[in-house]
Amino acid sequence: MAPQNTQPKITKLDHQDLGTADKIHALLQSSYRVEATLIGVTDFPPLKRTIANVHNATTEFWGWSEENRLAGVVEIIATDTQVEICSLVVDPKSFRMGVASRLLRHVLGSITKGRIMVETAVANSPAIALYQKHGFSEEKRWHTAQGIEKLSFSLDVACLHQAHEPN
Repeated sequence: MAPQNTQPKITKLDHQDLGTADKIHALLQSSYRVEATLIGVTDFPPLKRTIANVHNATTEFWGWSEENRLAGVVEIIATDTQVEICSLVVDPKSFRMGVASRLLRHVLGSITKGRIMVETAVANSPAIALYQKHGFSEEKRWHTAQGIEKLSFSLDVACLHQAHEPN
C-alpha cells in the first residue's frame, strides 16, 4: 500500500460536496467561537452560518490541510481585478503556526492587478497584525447592528508586485 501524501498544502475545496461543506462549517464555527470571545460579543453573525449556507455559497473556498486535517480556510469572491476575502479562519489547534499567512499569501498570489479587500473587528488584534504584516492599509471603520466595531483593509496588488520586483 502506497503511503498517503500528508504534506501540508493548499487546495480548492469542493464545498458543494456535503462532507466537505460540513468540515468547512465545523472549522468556521470553532474559529469564530474563539473570535467572538476575543472581541467580547455573544451575538456574532458568522456563528449563525449554517452548513446549507456553506454548501450553497457562490464563493470559493481554499483550504490548508496537514496530516489529513483541515487546519485553515480562506473564502473569497474573485474577479479579474478584485478579490474580497469573506472569511479567513484557522483551527484553534493550529493558531500561531503560520496557517493564516500561508492562506493569505495564496490569495495574494492569485491576482496580478486590482485590489484585495478584507474586514475584521477592531478588537481582533491578531487579524489586524496579519493584514498589516502583508501590506494591507486601513480604509474605514464602522459599527455593526450588533455593536461590533469593524474596520476594512485593502491592498493594491500593483503596489505589492512592484515591491517585489528586482531593482
